[in-house]
Amino acid sequence: MANSNTEGESCWVCLSGLEDTPQQLELACKCPRPVHRECLARWQLQQAGRREEHYCRFCEQAYPDWKDSLTPKELKPSTPIMAVSVRGRVHKLRVRPGPDGKEDFKRQVRVLLGYDDSMEFDVIFECKTPHSGEKVQLHGFSAFDAATHCAAVSAAKRLKNKAHRTSSAVAAAAGFLHSSSSSSSTSSTGLESISRSSSAPAGTSSS
Repeated sequence: MANSNTEGESCWVCLSGLEDTPQQLELACKCPRPVHRECLARWQLQQAGRREEHYCRFCEQAYPDWKDSLTPKELKPSTPIMAVSVRGRVHKLRVRPGPDGKEDFKRQVRVLLGYDDSMEFDVIFECKTPHSGEKVQLHGFSAFDAATHCAAVSAAKRLKNKAHRTSSAVAAAAGFLHSSSSSSSTSSTGLESISRSSSAPAGTSSS
């Protein structure tokens, strides 16, 4: 995306200018319409499956890949899982991007619906945007790859959060064990002292 003199201009997506947000306005194509990089990427995601996802509808120049702008740099997309709701039941399916992955996904959903190969159906993907977790609906199988990427980033976030919770739990458990070890040592010494002085069993003395 090219920089330009955008003083006094506003983003054609969010309509905010430099006085409203510190984000830099840029030219994404040959058109003289400045835009924030993240705003354009979010707009592209909402056009998933259409030509506008990748190309300007006016000058036909290719846009930057929205995944680069919206995907957190520290996250490596993980194996995506999609939850499919059919007749009130939720089925979790592992999916993969690309034409073969889309056909495999359609086959799995067709089986869940009980449809034969002659019956057509469509889908609506409910996704969370990779950068903010904002919910967005993507319509049709043409949006499959975009939905798959969102699912892969969501899976990576879940794994990262799970790893963080596990490490926190391990740290907390280590602290608890250390504390318990210290306190049991003190308690044991006390019980031995009581046992010697009263000739009573240690277990009885501790109650």
